[in-house]
Amino acid sequence: MKKIILIVFLIFCFLFVLLNIGSGDEEKTELEIELESLETEPTEPRIVIKDSGPEYKVFHFTVKVADGSYKVGDNANKISKNDAAFLNSLSKIPGVAFVRIEPYEVTIKRGGAFKWKEIEPNILKILLERFGEDKNKVKIISSEEAQSF
Repeated sequence: MKKIILIVFLIFCFLFVLLNIGSGDEEKTELEIELESLETEPTEPRIVIKDSGPEYKVFHFTVKVADGSYKVGDNANKISKNDAAFLNSLSKIPGVAFVRIEPYEVTIKRGGAFKWKEIEPNILKILLERFGEDKNKVKIISSEEAQSF
């Protein structure tokens, strides 16, 4: 008798789970609703520049600038055409020794014979293109100002 009750119970549980999987009628929790209503991008487009030692700078963005994480020398087959062009354009700037792009940041190493003030304007020109038509609205926050971020 116990075996029959156990089998009936297991069948009931299996049917309950089967009928409720993927029905799409699940109620959302308050947390899920709250998370959906949050703004995901800041209203002000900006680039925050942070020094990471004398030879490196990291440029942080409020918009997604790349689909993945890549550096110069990565296998071209795994990089989207858009990201490859972006990476390539940055690496061709005279004085840029290394580039790594990620969805919300770009890391650049300058060559030892160059000064940041010589290469940074060219870097920023290419980075601003990632903002599209909003590029003229972008606020650029320097290393000194970035201390508050």
